[in-house]
Amino acid sequence: MPRREHWMTGAILLAFACISAGARADDWADCQSTMDMSRIVSGCSKFLSSTPANDPNRWAAYVNRCGAFIRLGKFANAVEDCTVAIELNPRYSNAHFNRGFAYRRLNKLPQAIQDYSRAIELKTDDHVAYSDRGIAYAMSGQLEQALKDFSAAIALRPDYVNAYNNRGRVQEMAGNLKAAEADYRKALEMAPNFKPAQDNLRRLTQ
Repeated sequence: MPRREHWMTGAILLAFACISAGARADDWADCQSTMDMSRIVSGCSKFLSSTPANDPNRWAAYVNRCGAFIRLGKFANAVEDCTVAIELNPRYSNAHFNRGFAYRRLNKLPQAIQDYSRAIELKTDDHVAYSDRGIAYAMSGQLEQALKDFSAAIALRPDYVNAYNNRGRVQEMAGNLKAAEADYRKALEMAPNFKPAQDNLRRLTQ
């Protein structure tokens, strides 16, 4: 399992498609499972091994296996699969997002920022991509850019609690303690039981 990180990030995204009945359909159903990561890896692997190179759904199988590898903490494998998915379908924003997430967990921050930026280019209203790129900027010490991204995420989705919590952390890193406290309190106003913001606010105000 991947190590726990302190930033609040978005969900890893899967791709979906319709496959006609048969063994390939069963493998594809496993490839799209939302709960069992090992089942996704197995199903996608079987689907890919049984389909020709020109099958129009191969890119989606690579995206899904990439997402499963991320959830299993196998970030290098995830990068490999999402890279193939992007080669097959370069305009699918979720593939860029997922690869960016994997790069970030590998601490390859320039590559992560590049992928998140491409995801945003392809889907300009993706508040999660803005927030996750903000994390990568913060991890690389680019605090001003991180604040801009979290603010952009909030502008797109005013109830996105993760962005308030993450912006609060960056405000704290920048020494803007009152602004940090305001963001933590705003997160808790929307989600009173949101533990990351509870912990951050408690630490800040003690």
